[in-house]
Parts: sequence; C-alpha cells; structure tokens
Amino acid sequence: EYARFLSCLRFDAWISSSSSAERINKTVRFEGLNHLREAQEQGKGVVLLGSHTGYFYRFVFALARNGYPYQVITMKTEKTGRIVWRGKAELILYRKILERMEAEENIRIIYAGRAYREIESSLKEKQILLTKMDNPAPDEGDKGVRVRFLGLECVFSCEIFRMAKQQGAVCLPYVVHMDGHFCRFRIYPPWESGGVEASVEDPIASETEHFIRLFEEHILSCPEQWWLWRDLGAFGNSPPSDLSR
Repeated sequence: EYARFLSCLRFDAWISSSSSAERINKTVRFEGLNHLREAQEQGKGVVLLGSHTGYFYRFVFALARNGYPYQVITMKTEKTGRIVWRGKAELILYRKILERMEAEENIRIIYAGRAYREIESSLKEKQILLTKMDNPAPDEGDKGVRVRFLGLECVFSCEIFRMAKQQGAVCLPYVVHMDGHFCRFRIYPPWESGGVEASVEDPIASETEHFIRLFEEHILSCPEQWWLWRDLGAFGNSPPSDLSR
C-alpha cells in the first residue's frame, strides 16, 4: 500500500500543476472550508498546517485555482536558495513544478532560508500560509514542544504557532484522505484554549500538542501515510537527554 501510495505521489505533483480548475475539482473535495472562510471574513491571516503525508501540491493548486489568493509555501533550500531534492530526475521535475507555481497569480513561494521573516510579514498582511509540521530549526534553540508521538519521545517545532499568535492569525490543521485517485482534504477548526486537555500549561505548547494528536490519530488510520511520514524524517528531534529521563 505504501509503495502504491508513493508511486501516485510522484506523478500527482506534476499532474496537479498542469490541471485546469475544472479538472482538478473533479479529483478533490474540501471538508471544513468554512473555517478558512470565517478566518478570512474576520480579517485574519491563516496557517493551513498539515503533516508530511502527501498530496501537498494538489492542495496548493486546488486552492489557488479556486480563487484563494496568496498561497505561501515554505520550501527547504540550500544556502544558494535552490531547492534540495534527492535525485537528478526529481530535481528537473520539481524545478518545472516550481516554475509553474511561480507563474500562478495566487501562489508565492517562500524559501526556508528567509522563511521566518517573510512568514511573519505574510501573516501580518492577512495572507494564507500553506505549510507542514516540522522539526525545530537549529536556531530555535529549546523552543520546541516535547511530546510522545506514535510511541516515540519527540520534540516538534512550535515557532509557527508563536508567529501566528503574534500576528493575530489562526492555525487550521488539515489531513488528507485518499479513495483511489480522489482526495478529501479535511480542515479542522482552530484550537481553542481550555477546550482540550493538555499536558502543558503554555498555550502555544498546548496548541502544538493538540495538532500533533490530530495528526497521530489520522496517521494511525492511514498506514501508508504513516510510512511516508517516517521516511521524511518528520518524527521530530529526539528530546534532550535530561528530559528523556
């Protein structure tokens, strides 16, 4: 199932980037889109935050070609600013996809080398940031949140939640359900302080933990996505030795 899922992903980015709105709409269904609309109507910036479970590009192009402006995507880069991929063929393919993204009126790419500064600016301008849950960056120090995830003690980044709070933006988690080649993107409502029990008192850490719990529940129900998450190294960094005791 994982091999089949991974094979589909390699073609999906290319196909999605070249599909018209009419064609791409036949392959997607949005659930919870009202949460995104409500945030926009309230004049707030939005972070659509997913896990590393695939079909990211279909989500990007489906939103952009249905009129949602200012899709902002973070990408890992080398110091030169070029995107990093493992193979030459993938490099050529994804460069073409990036070119198609940059040609879209409703998509802007933020590269990781200057992501924090530009993300903060984008949220201040009430834009939509579409990105994925990640490990703490080296310059985050000990700002990550320690949480048990799929039986492992991990540390996840909470910087995106801090920036959103500072700019009055909301974070909306989303997950991907697959039925053949049909995608259902489910967007959850924003986290509410006090609405869910958490093991920590810090609101930012509690929100991060809440997102991780949603992703964990989803990944457990979709084993092929669990393997993708694992292969992408998205379990979070190991906690410091003094905490792991």
